[in-house]
Amino acid sequence: MAFLSFILTFLTFLIGVWLYFLPVRIARVRDIPSKQRIWVFWLTVFGFLGITWLLAFIMACSPYPAQKDESGNTLEVTIKQSRADQLVKLSELKKDGFLTEEEFEKEKALLM
Repeated sequence: MAFLSFILTFLTFLIGVWLYFLPVRIARVRDIPSKQRIWVFWLTVFGFLGITWLLAFIMACSPYPAQKDESGNTLEVTIKQSRADQLVKLSELKKDGFLTEEEFEKEKALLM
């Protein structure tokens, strides 16, 4: 019985530690900029006060401002597709009836 009590206590401790550092994990998964992630970490470390842990959790879950390059322009993430991928997508749209033959040829000419 004592061993079972120890196991349950240990599992409760592990779950508590996992939940305690939840804001840090959220910040890492969301790829928040490192400066804000450091704030989340330190607020979590001092989270035993309760309100600081809540603040770290809110910071980790809230939207963060867009990153800017050295000239101040906002960086946008774009996904580059190869021409072949775009042509396959166009042919699928044509096959499904979303594009006419003329529209397909026009878009294909733009890709080439």
